[in-house]
Amino acid sequence: MAHRTGAERDATLAANIAGQLGFGHVRTREITGLGAVNHVFVVESDDAPCVIRFNRDPLDRDDFAKEEFCLRFARSLPIPSPEVVARGSIDGIPFLVQSFVTGVSGEFARSPKLWRQLGRYAATLAEQTVPDDAPEDLFPRFGRDPAENWRLHLQYNLDVLTATDQLIELGAY
Repeated sequence: MAHRTGAERDATLAANIAGQLGFGHVRTREITGLGAVNHVFVVESDDAPCVIRFNRDPLDRDDFAKEEFCLRFARSLPIPSPEVVARGSIDGIPFLVQSFVTGVSGEFARSPKLWRQLGRYAATLAEQTVPDDAPEDLFPRFGRDPAENWRLHLQYNLDVLTATDQLIELGAY
């Protein structure tokens, strides 16, 4: 009996997720080189293509509730974002399914116009009040208030620097 490679196992898992959700999938292909935490697969289906993401390390925690909230919140502003199709778990592995967005990855489309637009999106997000229904793991250890959280986060980082830390020499803080 032939032993499947990790890549074959991951592609099978992506196809199983698509099947569990009722997608009549035609082809599954992995997007590689643009992330280290998740496997990212495009499933071309009889309907519309979708993106299926799941952790590379099966022991990693499930951050997809947080990501689902952020995607839905961004879309409500409206900041262009993939639509959440489904979130769940199969064989104990959490996954997130998103709509496929055509275009060029920001990794390859660099321009001042792009950066200005991203800055407008960031400013729009910074003006928002975080809703009460936001998942707790959206917030780091310093609380729910973004401005206070950032201040305490910077102070924490400054407090743990040593006199010989390269970040001081580089002027990062």
